[in-house]
Amino acid sequence: MNVYYTGLFVTFLINVLCALSVYVILKSGQISVGNAGFMAVGGYVAGILSTVYGLGIPASVAAGSAAAALCGAVVGIPALRLKGTYLVIGTISFTAMIRSIAQVLDITGGAMGLKGMKRIGILWIVIFAVLVIALLFLFEKTRYGLDVEAVAADSEAAAAAGVRVILIKVLSFTLGAAIAGIAGGCYAHWTQYIEPSDFSTSVSTMMVLPVILGGRNRIAGAVLGAAVFTILPELLRFASVWRMVIYGVLVIAIVIVKPDGLISGRKRHA
Repeated sequence: MNVYYTGLFVTFLINVLCALSVYVILKSGQISVGNAGFMAVGGYVAGILSTVYGLGIPASVAAGSAAAALCGAVVGIPALRLKGTYLVIGTISFTAMIRSIAQVLDITGGAMGLKGMKRIGILWIVIFAVLVIALLFLFEKTRYGLDVEAVAADSEAAAAAGVRVILIKVLSFTLGAAIAGIAGGCYAHWTQYIEPSDFSTSVSTMMVLPVILGGRNRIAGAVLGAAVFTILPELLRFASVWRMVIYGVLVIAIVIVKPDGLISGRKRHA
């Protein structure tokens, strides 16, 4: 596999992790446009641990994921009081806050960014992606998966049926943040350099779009959406300056034709 295809494959895997981080939160009936903030936490924590303290890359990525999960829980609790536009604004504000903190701390490299991380092996990124997908499939077959669907469908009815709605929503935010943290750790160690601008609001938005395009009710939808958003711009390189225009038109067309996503429908449980 040459350098170009290797880079494209790694980008796809990281995009899959980003999309799944949003999928988990959307699945519970919430929305986050701040997952780039969780990704930043995972990336910076993993990068600092491996570069400054010499921790191994896999352990650093895992620690970054844990730090992002903690932030997800902290954000998820007050987010319970927010809905719709207000929740979007709240999660966007979290991303802006994390970027501001990264810009002023010496240990993160400030505005100059953090560099010097060792390159992560592709195999480790594959392992992280496969583990996340496998765990999500397993979770959806448990009581947790049933409760999440119940909360998303009607939280009041779910609460009346004995579902612990608050716990489910906070857990979903925490799990989504943990996955974003893994994406951040892998990204940091693949590019070997990160800076605050890598985790902007536009990045958060691009993490949501693959899930909407692929299908918000299926894990496979998030994966397919990530594949489309990774490969389509590359296939359109022949169009030169018109590439992104054609790309945008095609994405809009797909959304119009398949408003529920390329893979729609809810999973049936036995």
